[in-house]
Amino acid sequence: SIYDVLSYLSGQEHDVLPLPTPQPGYREIMEDVANRLCNRTKELIDSVEQNETIRNFTENRLENAANASLKNDSYSRASYCFTANLRLRRTELEQANQQVIAELHNKTEIAIGKYNYRIEEQPLQSLSDIETYMIVKERLIEAVDVLKDASPQNITPSQMAYALERYYSAVVWGSFFALEGP
Repeated sequence: SIYDVLSYLSGQEHDVLPLPTPQPGYREIMEDVANRLCNRTKELIDSVEQNETIRNFTENRLENAANASLKNDSYSRASYCFTANLRLRRTELEQANQQVIAELHNKTEIAIGKYNYRIEEQPLQSLSDIETYMIVKERLIEAVDVLKDASPQNITPSQMAYALERYYSAVVWGSFFALEGP
């Protein structure tokens, strides 16, 4: 554990501090975030033609997500589903022509701009709001950076998939604005 390393490095014993208790509502919102990302995985599975490699990758991520759920680890569950979504979306876009991807680039750029405006107007009245703002903005910035680095005519399926799924992730994580906090 971190305390063992600290004791080893310092030559002194250190008391194990209790983990902070999440604020009321956190677990429910985090579970909702995981549910929404994992439901998206199921929707993509149904709509994307997959080869055996992609199917195995997705099944592995869903198995990891199910194991995380058994441990009440919604954050990890959400992360596994996001990774599956990213791979499935890339597979879907690899099957599309460049015109479809270019249109998606433009639509995603517009959607990000609108959502970014909403986030900028969001009142930041608590530490939870500030944390949520930072998490959402980071995801939006990552999506925008990918879109800015590639024009609609030359964006790759991998880049477009990342921008699209990062944007969706930002929207889902915006649920935490509902969390009342200090």
